[in-house]
Amino acid sequence: MKFFWLVMLITVVACSATAQRVAVPFDRYAPTKNVEERIIGGQTVAISSFPYQVSLLFTQISDGTEYFTCGGSIYHDQWIITAAHCVANADGSLNTDDAFFIGAGSNKWGSEAQYINADKVFIHPNYDPQAHTSDIALLRLVKPLKLNTDVQPISLGVSSPSIGESVTVSGWGLTSNSPGTSVSSVLQAVTIPIRDPIDCQLTTDMTVAFCAGQASPIEDSCRGDSGGPAVDSSGFLVGIVSYGLGDICDGRGVYTRVDVFDSWASDTVDSNLPNTTSSGFILAPFFASLILLFSLSWLL
Repeated sequence: MKFFWLVMLITVVACSATAQRVAVPFDRYAPTKNVEERIIGGQTVAISSFPYQVSLLFTQISDGTEYFTCGGSIYHDQWIITAAHCVANADGSLNTDDAFFIGAGSNKWGSEAQYINADKVFIHPNYDPQAHTSDIALLRLVKPLKLNTDVQPISLGVSSPSIGESVTVSGWGLTSNSPGTSVSSVLQAVTIPIRDPIDCQLTTDMTVAFCAGQASPIEDSCRGDSGGPAVDSSGFLVGIVSYGLGDICDGRGVYTRVDVFDSWASDTVDSNLPNTTSSGFILAPFFASLILLFSLSWLL
């Protein structure tokens, strides 16, 4: 009988540990799919200069194929901030046909040092896919990122940049409007000016978004950069790549203002804390192991 209980206890511990396991065998040569709208005129950059940048990828649940789709930023060690349209269906609801995960720690997507699954995705409740407003979402990771010089969170800005100021945008999106151009395999970045909201046909939307880019020569975010960061000269995340006007990327990019959604982001994190410590130590297997040790001492 004692042997039976010993086997049962070992099984409990094994199941607890397995439930927390993360296995993401990403195929770096997988095709891109559903790459979202919205760097042209930029240059290749090192991840150490943009340690908050992550790639957003997903596994198609139906067949297990994995794809690159968007960019994102490290909000906390276990939270990623991105655009809502990167994780939503056309009607604005959460895309549950795909399992999202992120890559961090390299300027080459598909070759990142860390890959971690997301276990929860939060789309802003006011997200409107037709108007492209409140285009912001948060992903909670199954375990914390291991922070280092290439993997660091970024603080949110407390105000929106003004016309005449500039932001630096980064991502793996298209580097040209030429037909047949694919997303970049190496991280690109460009510093662009804030434009008049009217240039991007923003009216009431300017309370939740801003317009940025340069028309000649074209310097703009583009297809594949969605969800990625727009950072001000002080190093704060002030915008999220949302969408662009026209059929090509012509220097009229629209960015979600993060200062407007600061409270929502912090409240979402505070209300959905994962069952881990800040160092990523998993509590469930730890306590299960303690129970096993005490039980073994009793049995022996």
